[in-house]
Amino acid sequence: MRRVALGAGLCAMVAVPLLSQTANQQPSIFRADTHLVQVSVVVRDGRLNPLTDLTAADFQVFEDGKQQPIALFSADSRASGTPATTVVPGTVIVSNQVPTTGGVTVILFDRLNTAWSDQGQAKQNIVKFLSQVAPTERIGFYVLDSSSVSIVHDFTSDTRSLLRALGRVQGQISRETMIAEEKTPTIASGGGMSAAMDAQLDAALARMDEMIKADAVKNRADSTLSALEAVARHLAGIPGRKNLIWISSSFPLSFNDGFGTRSMYTEVNIATRAIADANVSVYPVDARGLMNSSAVVTRKPTYASLRNEMPASDSMEMLAERTGGVAYTNRNDLGRAISRAVEDAKFTYTIGYYPENVTWDGHYRKISIKVRRSGVNVRHRSGYLALPPPPQTRESRQNALVRALASPLNAIAFPLTVALERAGTEELTVTLRLSPSAIRLSQTASDLWEGSVDVAIAQALPSGQLAKALDTTVPLRLTTAMRDQALREGLNLNRRIRPDPGAHTLRIAVRDPATGSVGSVAVPAETIRSILGK
Repeated sequence: MRRVALGAGLCAMVAVPLLSQTANQQPSIFRADTHLVQVSVVVRDGRLNPLTDLTAADFQVFEDGKQQPIALFSADSRASGTPATTVVPGTVIVSNQVPTTGGVTVILFDRLNTAWSDQGQAKQNIVKFLSQVAPTERIGFYVLDSSSVSIVHDFTSDTRSLLRALGRVQGQISRETMIAEEKTPTIASGGGMSAAMDAQLDAALARMDEMIKADAVKNRADSTLSALEAVARHLAGIPGRKNLIWISSSFPLSFNDGFGTRSMYTEVNIATRAIADANVSVYPVDARGLMNSSAVVTRKPTYASLRNEMPASDSMEMLAERTGGVAYTNRNDLGRAISRAVEDAKFTYTIGYYPENVTWDGHYRKISIKVRRSGVNVRHRSGYLALPPPPQTRESRQNALVRALASPLNAIAFPLTVALERAGTEELTVTLRLSPSAIRLSQTASDLWEGSVDVAIAQALPSGQLAKALDTTVPLRLTTAMRDQALREGLNLNRRIRPDPGAHTLRIAVRDPATGSVGSVAVPAETIRSILGK
């Protein structure tokens, strides 16, 4: 494997206007034993109007009942976004940075977990909401299917464009849903078999059917949680409130697999931690709408053919509570539920603190935030899991990069801009433009700052494989003067590659090993062919 060529990049600090920083901006420096906990907070008055004049002095933060000093405070409101792709003569510039400030909302239409009969009504409610939404709202529309989550339309304030995109989305029933709805087969009596043997066979078939359906539910839950985490990673780099409106019938939190109860509690806990750490609030909206009174009393599960210990509404409630959202279940006005979730993104406060308890024992820590005003409504995530940072092994590094390269959504926790230029008839020069403010730099001497960046470039082939073009770790050793210059002008990393004619996408990922923050971009083959003049 060849080393990365650092042409006019990391040493010379060539100016990069797209990533320029102010001269007095401080680098991201963290002590090894600290972890900044950030919480997005929505504060409303008695009439549910947002309060916009609060300061840090108006807030008190408690972790497990103990007050914590506020280390970070900001008030975030709507602001205009920036384009993700820019074309200048001879160069295509692709960025993973979508709206840079303010709140955004993603509507995730879940066809994986929602019965076909409920999808039509849910879609009508989405259309009704989008037809009335204000032009200042920034909304994205994504779809979850059996294989992956896909972006139908990313953030836009053009509701007509969103409605056109939504019109192309048809109802679809997933294979997992079909399995869950199938009836358990029975053996017809006769053929000389005794009644006892018939009963044994029926019981064996029923148990096998439970196992098959349990696996289908487990697969649905795993796919759903992976999709929610992928969306959270995609939104992680956007400051301000990120609302994920998950329109779904969800999945049960625990269920019977024919031999006993199988629980998804641990998996949901891990997913909610990743989602909450990205400062994304989940607003589950039950696509089934208003259920009949008997269903409400008995808390009828999503699919009656599979015995559930804890129904789908519990997983919705848990995801909402742990991330600072609200679950809307058993109501027909889905449009109003969506509207309330969008309202929460208009004005939010971000509060950060360093926990005084630095023992990362895996326990759940409760967060409570109080406001020194009477008659206000305060909403935020309920807490976080105090898990130790994962070990920085070669396997964890590879897994993080592969997930970013394979994901259908750009990861934006690490800001990344990529410039592509033609270099001869068959090659491209790929320039990665990075900012040290996104990299954890540690002061190892009086005038030396160190860190590193993982870099991977791959080409997605029709077979589904990723053909690796680069996989390396770039060490950073900067003097104070070099660090300050890099903060002002950015860092460039250059690489020349030969595109594979059969590849449909060029994927690029970067990662800070110290924090695990990942950024990625995907460049379609059409863009590459246009650069090469083909």
